[in-house]
Amino acid sequence: MIRLRRTQRVQNEKGFATVEFVAGVGFLILPTMLLVTVFPTWWERVSMARVASREAARTYVLTQSQQQATDIVKTIEGNYKMPDRTMDVTFSGNPKARGTKVEAIVTTQIPIVNIPILGFDKNVITLTERHAEPVDQYRSLS
Repeated sequence: MIRLRRTQRVQNEKGFATVEFVAGVGFLILPTMLLVTVFPTWWERVSMARVASREAARTYVLTQSQQQATDIVKTIEGNYKMPDRTMDVTFSGNPKARGTKVEAIVTTQIPIVNIPILGFDKNVITLTERHAEPVDQYRSLS
């Protein structure tokens, strides 16, 4: 008959719950919380810049007026309730030349969380979105 021997437990196998909890919070939960709080603002600004560049380029091609295209960008900026002068727009191309492309370049700022312990102390990240709109070859340019 084979007899199985019982192994005796070591007395100090209680674990390190406190250390594991601090590591879990510090390395997993806090970075995730920071990402979750920053991501919606980041995505909103990216979407807003895309819409603004697209609408500004279209307006500039159709009206041939940089002022009206800039006003469209300011209207979009106001709709998102952003602080003044958060978005800048520049244009390249000639909307009066048939067959060319007009490009609207919108620059905006994305606020970020400051983490001075890691040496990351920038307040904003600059985002640039571009959209090129073709000028119709057969349209009347009066």
